[in-house]
Amino acid sequence: MSKPISPPSPWADANAQAWLTSSGGWQKIGRLIHSTLSLEPSEHPHQIRAAASLVILFGREGLWPQETSNELDEVVDLARRKLEIGRAHV
Repeated sequence: MSKPISPPSPWADANAQAWLTSSGGWQKIGRLIHSTLSLEPSEHPHQIRAAASLVILFGREGLWPQETSNELDEVVDLARRKLEIGRAHV
């Protein structure tokens, strides 16, 4: 029996990134991540965890827009710090 063919991941080529960027979706997602990570972790721990999950998902190689790739390290670090602060309040 042959192994089922799995579809390529959505970030396997430039088309997914182009679609996300051209549709304006990336700007909305970026604003959502940044605004959520600016919240107080003790008051919004669930939202902070959700935003950190989006950073992990969209931080995959080839999916985070090239023109803002220099921001990725900063966003990952901010998400990590907010998660650590939030853990202290849970």
